[in-house]
Amino acid sequence: MCAANASSSLGVDVSLERPTLLFERYTAKGHHKRQRYYACSACRDRKDCNFFQSADEKVSEARSKVREEYNRAQQPWKSHEDFYQRMEATNDLSPQKRRFCQDCSLLLRLSEAGEHAEHTVRSGLSDDALRQPSHLLVPLENSKTNAQYLFSTKSTEFLMSTVKKLGFNRVLCVGVPRLHEAIQAKRSCGLSSLLLDIDHRYGQFYPPTLFCRYNMFNHHFFEGEPSRDVCREFLHRNHGDDVVVVTDPPFGGRVEILVEVLKKIMELWKEGADGPDSPAELPVMWIFPYFLEHRIFEGLPSFVMLDYKVEYENHPLFQSSKKACKKGSPVRIFTNIIPSKIVLPASDGYRFCEECSRYVSPENVHCKDCKSCTSKDGSTYTHCKLCNRCVKPVTVHCLDSLLTARNQPNLEKRVLPLCFEINGASLSVTARVQVRYQWKAVYVHCQSCQQCALPDHQCDRQKDKVGCHICGSLDHKRRDCPEQFNKVFRHKKRRKDSS
Repeated sequence: MCAANASSSLGVDVSLERPTLLFERYTAKGHHKRQRYYACSACRDRKDCNFFQSADEKVSEARSKVREEYNRAQQPWKSHEDFYQRMEATNDLSPQKRRFCQDCSLLLRLSEAGEHAEHTVRSGLSDDALRQPSHLLVPLENSKTNAQYLFSTKSTEFLMSTVKKLGFNRVLCVGVPRLHEAIQAKRSCGLSSLLLDIDHRYGQFYPPTLFCRYNMFNHHFFEGEPSRDVCREFLHRNHGDDVVVVTDPPFGGRVEILVEVLKKIMELWKEGADGPDSPAELPVMWIFPYFLEHRIFEGLPSFVMLDYKVEYENHPLFQSSKKACKKGSPVRIFTNIIPSKIVLPASDGYRFCEECSRYVSPENVHCKDCKSCTSKDGSTYTHCKLCNRCVKPVTVHCLDSLLTARNQPNLEKRVLPLCFEINGASLSVTARVQVRYQWKAVYVHCQSCQQCALPDHQCDRQKDKVGCHICGSLDHKRRDCPEQFNKVFRHKKRRKDSS
């Protein structure tokens, strides 16, 4: 029944189910008590979807019927085919008679104008306006459910031109409506696209051959096999050659789930990738923040991170404006395409690094010691001789950690940084001694933990995050615990003896 499995080091296990996720968590700390339950895969807040069911719970027939009725009530009131008929009827009207209700997110028929008289209605829709539905629809910005942040025009044009320069002619847009509509609006560009998105409102603008309602957190097609066949045919076209996946999932979702779903798409593509020139792996461009890099690389080790900063039109921080982040957008492109083939725009200061054989941002200076361009957050990193690695410019080496490592040779020489700033400027170790009563410390050295941590941290908290929840050992995780089987066996034996 499980479509895929993913493990986490945070005490939660996840398995992909249709249409929910199977979670596992420990509810009683230190008592080896765990709970397995099903919850909604799309909504990360119980206020948006209160579905909860224990894995071992037996659901009665009456409760199943109530749940089915509730699920049907939450679905769109029209099928995709019926929904798209509104677009066909709107195209037959003159631009002056075309109307769109922004409150209902609905293209209106002539007979429905009176029903929406008190709503916010846009009229006089041109053909170009109908080809750009993301400009008509109000974005759903619930960060725990939809998080519809749309690419800026500059980022959209960069992605479209990059895809074309790389020689692709088909783009599978997973949660990327702005790129999909840009391709559909410019048919002369030689690209074709298919949009997979959970927002059913796009169904009235695109036929079933161009849009499939899809949940990227459990690889679920809401229209069933017909939608799956559309996606399969799109991926298998031309023996699977010249197709690329561009995805922009919500940043709050669990990365391991997204990795497993992406692997499912790769498997679906692999079924028809039988051409002589078919690549070994489906090309992917994953839009995600740079600080989640390690989680992506854990599941997809063949991926690399590009320096290009993806900007969003309706996000106040992830764009190039006065109110945005000083270092620029933290969103990057993760891809399994050879980095040297992706040319970043020189007009924004990007340049080609011969040593790294890839394009880098203007502030990313090549480090001769690390033999790499190490900057990730938009600042110029500096090399720490003691750590033998590049660190952020506001990072200062902790002398206490160095002293501990010298006094205890058997202790692992793990030298952690101490970060602080004075009036927004970083200081050297010498300057730290001179103004030790003025700087604002972010991390301090803890003698009990033998590492740098926040001043108000709990010394035993780090120990709780590692090791086994069943036997308490620190050398393995609970999935590999030899006591797990013995515990289940003893529990079953006690039940037999009691009966």
